[in-house]
Amino acid sequence: MKISLKLRDKTLTATLYDTPTARHFVSMLPLTLTLEDYSKTEKISDLPRKLTNEGAPAGADKDFGYSNGLIILGKLDSGAEALNVPGSVKVTIALVGRTI
Repeated sequence: MKISLKLRDKTLTATLYDTPTARHFVSMLPLTLTLEDYSKTEKISDLPRKLTNEGAPAGADKDFGYSNGLIILGKLDSGAEALNVPGSVKVTIALVGRTI
């Protein structure tokens, strides 16, 4: 599944994995969130409701090591540098092909 992330003057695309958790996330779209800095290494936000962890692994490996409870939904196709800004950033996420 392809999604778009619209922030400031950029639109990024991402590919979601075909998992129950990613499909549950897609059911919430379109969605506008404010992403906040977390330890100056990633952006995070609360969702309107908790995602299912059905069939998900107990955690995931990241560049900094293994993280318990982390479920990877997919990956950015390109443009990750657009998120490399200090502070918060507002983003609207939608399925590609649907109007944001």
